[in-house]
Amino acid sequence: RETYAHVDDIDLFAGMVMETPSGDALVGDTFLCLISDTFARVKYGDRHFYDLDGQAGSFTLGIFDAI
Repeated sequence: RETYAHVDDIDLFAGMVMETPSGDALVGDTFLCLISDTFARVKYGDRHFYDLDGQAGSFTLGIFDAI
């Protein structure tokens, strides 16, 4: 409140770093949401992610046995 005239003037990263941690997390709600969203996009966008099977080009158990 002392630094910025309006909440819209706050830089996203600076705001996330200054946010009060959420529960047992080391980061606040906004940072937690962005981390979760990024992980989900990386996971579901990667057909080789270890627990995604049955997609075109996914690894099979036979491939793992060969490695």
